[in-house]
Amino acid sequence: MPSLVDDDQLRQMWRNNKHASLIAETMGLSITTVTRRARALGLPIRLPSMTASTRIILPPVTPRPPPAPKPISGYDRIAQIAAERNVTFTAATQQYHRERATQ
Repeated sequence: MPSLVDDDQLRQMWRNNKHASLIAETMGLSITTVTRRARALGLPIRLPSMTASTRIILPPVTPRPPPAPKPISGYDRIAQIAAERNVTFTAATQQYHRERATQ
């Protein structure tokens, strides 16, 4: 499929630092088409200019608080009881259910 973009014209305008929007308007294409073709041709990436009028000053990033600890599951609590009291898992299960019944 033939390209809709005149590669030589695109290279020339890109190297003359014409904005992608101006290139797109001149060639009758979308900005996305122009930038994708420029990337396909291996033309250098151009970052947007940061002048005083367009510069965005972002607030400092505050770190997120650490996540809350996950609640202990029933199985984990039973294993914990068995380890603490040195009892069988069955005895720990019974103790776990006794504790839950009194809450």
